[in-house]
This record gives sequence, structure tokens and C-alpha cells, in this order.
Amino acid sequence: MSRRRTGGPELNPRQIRVLYCISREYISSGKPVSSKQVLEHSNLKFSSATVRNDMRKLEFLGYIYQPHTSSGRVLTDKGFRFYLDSVKTITEDLQESNVAIAIRRTSFVGDIEHLLQGMTRILARAVSGFVVIEKPK
Repeated sequence: MSRRRTGGPELNPRQIRVLYCISREYISSGKPVSSKQVLEHSNLKFSSATVRNDMRKLEFLGYIYQPHTSSGRVLTDKGFRFYLDSVKTITEDLQESNVAIAIRRTSFVGDIEHLLQGMTRILARAVSGFVVIEKPK
């Protein structure tokens, strides 16, 4: 039985996928993410209007925010927590699986590094200073 986090009772599976895509794209680029970018950099097969509606709901629930009217969306602390919990849950599920050990090595080791680099940049901008994040063992 999988212990995957669903993002809470307020999110449906499509919104969870959209939030995960926004998280991944924002962490990799460090820039606000548009609905067009979500569709271009994912395997989601929805219209851009559907993605924008999901983004509005995610913003209402506090996972993302829009810095100004014409910009894309940026992760909040709650959005970062969702992404970290998702990566942690996926990693734990893979550790319990006998088959997926090789997949874990290739896909998540670099992802955690990328996540920490993105978080460091965001924290440094937020506090207007220098931030050091140490990766746990």
C-alpha cells in the first residue's frame, strides 16, 4: 500500500500534478512559472485554461502566489513543503521496492541537489543576504 501524500483533501489528482510541475519548473529555473511553461515541460494533456484554473485554486489555497498580474506563479513555503514531502515519499516508496533501486539512483540524487540549490537562491533573495544549506547525510 502506497503512502503517497495527496496534498490534502482540498486538492484533486490533476491539481497535485500541476503543483508538482510548477514546483519542478520553479526550482530548476528560479523564475515565475506560467501555464504555458507547465504544459511545455510536462506530460500533462490539459488545456492552458484548465491549468490556469488549477493555478488559481492552488494560489487560493496558499501553495503558490503571483507576484504581479502579468507574471507566472512562484512557490510559497507551503508549496515547497508539498514538493519536499512528495520527493521524500517517492524516495521512501522506492526504498521499500526491490525493483526500483536503480531508478532511485538515477532520478532523485540529482533532483535533491537541484532542489537545495533552488531553495538556497530563494532564501537568499527573501532575506537579502547569504544563505547556506547543508545537505543531510
